[in-house]
Amino acid sequence: MINGFAKFCVLYLSPLVMLTAFLLSLFALLSPSAMLHDQVALITVTPSTALTNPLASAGDGPSVFMGAL
Repeated sequence: MINGFAKFCVLYLSPLVMLTAFLLSLFALLSPSAMLHDQVALITVTPSTALTNPLASAGDGPSVFMGAL
C-alpha cells in the first residue's frame, strides 16, 4: 500500500504539481504585459475638473494613481 502511494506521488503527483507551479509563475510574470494588457495600468493620470466645473471641490490639479504590479 505504501509502495503504491509512493509510486503515485513520484510518477503522477509531483509532475502535476511542478506543471501547476510553472504555469502559475508564468502567469504571474506575463499577466501585466501580455495577458491582461487592457486591464492593468502602471500609472493613470486623470485630468482635473476644476477648470470645467468651477463649483467642484475635488481639487485643483490632475490626479495620479499608481498601480501595483
